[in-house]
Amino acid sequence: MEHHELITKAKEHVALVAPLDNNALSATDFPRVRVREVAMVCFENDKRKDRVYVFLDRATGDFVTSFATTGIHRNTMT
Repeated sequence: MEHHELITKAKEHVALVAPLDNNALSATDFPRVRVREVAMVCFENDKRKDRVYVFLDRATGDFVTSFATTGIHRNTMT
């Protein structure tokens, strides 16, 4: 996808999630937009349902963000 297509998709996702948030946000609240290619690394174990996701800048390996899930068991990586 081209950068403008990714930005459009991201705005659509924000519009879906924003009404669920206590601090209602809109993509228009953030006029500066940048697109960054990331690699998602997922750590998991067959005996556990917990997972840890780490997102790294694809070009440099710099840390972008991470989060953990508990009790979710579905195939998120192929």
